[in-house]
Amino acid sequence: MSDWINELATLHASGEAFALVSVIRVRGSAPRERGARMMVTTDRVVGTIGGGGLEHQAIEQARTQLHSGEDLELSAELTPAHDQICGGAVDLLIEIFNSGPRLILFGAGHVARALTQVLQGTGVRIECVDAREDQLQHPEMPASVIRHLEHGPDFAGSARFQPARSIVCVMTHSHELDLDLLRTLLPQAPAWLGLMGSKTKWHNFRRSLLAEGFSEPQVDGIHCPLGSRKLGKLPREIAISIATDLLERIHAGE
Repeated sequence: MSDWINELATLHASGEAFALVSVIRVRGSAPRERGARMMVTTDRVVGTIGGGGLEHQAIEQARTQLHSGEDLELSAELTPAHDQICGGAVDLLIEIFNSGPRLILFGAGHVARALTQVLQGTGVRIECVDAREDQLQHPEMPASVIRHLEHGPDFAGSARFQPARSIVCVMTHSHELDLDLLRTLLPQAPAWLGLMGSKTKWHNFRRSLLAEGFSEPQVDGIHCPLGSRKLGKLPREIAISIATDLLERIHAGE
């Protein structure tokens, strides 16, 4: 039991979305008892509810629920159709955890670090992606921030990204990297996508993306510039402006 609880706590603390699949009722003969559980992420499974077709179906359904963010209760007959010959039936409960919005910052520079500080205590789960270890591990970065030491486009193209629940801010140290990230992110349609930069930078990026074949609705869904310069140009002033905008959108359900 302690191993299962420890794994649950580790997953919950990581910020990664996961589904907890529990056997809540058993009728007749079944491979596992009431209370059996397994945890499902986008790319792995911990535990078992009995194997076979039933478990395969439950894993597939759990991953569907991960995308919707909704819990689900379902029933299954343990027949040869499910690669089971027990003859009984089970009811499963799929519960989704860590499915709320994730703020993913691509870039761990001055403004990104200031933004993580400003958002402390707001309940926003923050992740930061940067291939520069010295920036990602900078003392100004709060310990609660989930860090990914890797090339931004690689993370954005991985199963861990989960675009449907990701609020994304692109704010790296390189215009070239920013543009490469947008090329990777746009086809995935994150919940919200922002780019830090000037109006001139945005004009040039917009022209490049349209020339590469991205549609106007896709490109114009990018929010740039981020925040408002009316509050000032210092990193913390910019961060306060961006944080205000992000919190308004999060609480408005956008």
